[in-house]
Amino acid sequence: MILDESNVLADETKLTYVFGVNQATHEHLERTSLFLRTILQKVAGAPPKTDAKGRNAAERELRQIVLRFNRPRVRFYLKSLKNKAELCLTQCLAQDNEEDREIAKGLQNLLDLGDYMDTDMTPEAEYDKTCKIIIHQLANTFSSKRLKDILVARSDAGRTAMKGHTSMECWSDLVHTAQRILAYHGSVQYFFRARDEWPQLFQSKIEILVLFSGNVRDAPRRNKSFTAKSIVGRMTSNKKLLTIFKRFVEELQLLDLDDRLVEAYNTNTDMAVHSEVLLHHWLLTDHGKGEINPSMFFNSWPYIGSSKPTCKLCKYYFEESRSGIEARPSHGNMYPKWRLPDVYDSHDSEAVKRRQVILDRILQRVRTEVFNAIKKKRPLNYKQEDSNTWSATMHLDDRWTQNHTETDAGTRAGTVADWAENASVVVHRADAEPAPGIMNDVDSVASLDPEKVTVDDLRGYARREGVPVEDEVGMLTHDGMEGDEEDEEDDDDDDVGGAVL
Repeated sequence: MILDESNVLADETKLTYVFGVNQATHEHLERTSLFLRTILQKVAGAPPKTDAKGRNAAERELRQIVLRFNRPRVRFYLKSLKNKAELCLTQCLAQDNEEDREIAKGLQNLLDLGDYMDTDMTPEAEYDKTCKIIIHQLANTFSSKRLKDILVARSDAGRTAMKGHTSMECWSDLVHTAQRILAYHGSVQYFFRARDEWPQLFQSKIEILVLFSGNVRDAPRRNKSFTAKSIVGRMTSNKKLLTIFKRFVEELQLLDLDDRLVEAYNTNTDMAVHSEVLLHHWLLTDHGKGEINPSMFFNSWPYIGSSKPTCKLCKYYFEESRSGIEARPSHGNMYPKWRLPDVYDSHDSEAVKRRQVILDRILQRVRTEVFNAIKKKRPLNYKQEDSNTWSATMHLDDRWTQNHTETDAGTRAGTVADWAENASVVVHRADAEPAPGIMNDVDSVASLDPEKVTVDDLRGYARREGVPVEDEVGMLTHDGMEGDEEDEEDDDDDDVGGAVL
């Protein structure tokens, strides 16, 4: 996140780079801050793009700095790349068709590059050389549209495969690892393109502010029944809906649903605040004192960037905070160990109310999705790729555009939503309004016969009424929820911050 703290009267341009890292130690954050300052200085001092030779040398130097700083993680990626490439090659050699032979040739070329092993004893020069060769080979492989399309198709098949079917999982793991390695190369290019387009990002007076990672916490403990039947009873008060959905969850007991719920809850420890949410919370609660104005940001672009697409709960958080701040689009994965940022005694009462309103709205979204999952008898989502480096492509005409997929935000910062249409709204009340896009047509759905209705009936109803299948009729009420036999206490008045049903 880049804030503009320039002093117009003093004719001083000042930018503040604010960042956070998930569950990082203070030492790691300090080293990262020094690393960021080094990058900004190197890019600022690089030759202009008209000096091709000088620019190429500057890019090589910066790429080396980036790869050395991230060496422990790159080491893991190199080992994983070799392992997954060998598994995929074995699968290809067992087939007898042109496509597999073509892929096998590319994989063999990758494996023939030499020893991928990197240890603490490996000289830096040797490590640099290995990274350079592998990045070059990966870039050549994915520059072929045909090969890339085949790999992406197999990667998608690997993510949707049943757990344990390693014959397909190796492809998604291979592509994911390749993407992560190529991301280091791509990020360096982005820095220099940014310097060309917005030189003030690197040549202004610069301050770097580090936000310490939020403390991890266990999920809140409560005296609630964890049976699926009881949970559904706490999610709606509509009697007909209760009859319908309790029958659905009874059918799911064939898959040991109740036991799985208890196991998931008991293992839900070390809940953490994701870094993009941490930045948003600091900006609104500490820096902005409850108000956000576009003039706070560089070029008046209210945007918080992140190294990966946002998860589903971060997406809900940004949407339901209704602050007008944009973030990267979500890959759709749901992480149970997610939690809201803390509010401390030093914050005012409005910060406490704001936090509770956001939590209530997120819970509405989660409940709606749970109901839809029950109706469709499918998981909330399968494991999506959480890093898609080629979805944001820089073209030679110096314009930044998106292609291939909607799940990434490689868009140029200037294309974020218009501020006038997303004005900051600070909610000063404790009740939660329905989230945008969620339909609360409870009575219409409840008019169906609870003894005869099926999943297909509900899908058919949604289609007849013009409701998108993915957003099939949210069934939520906040008053009169059916209580638990053991405890009548409201399930949502939890200040710990985990979005727990």
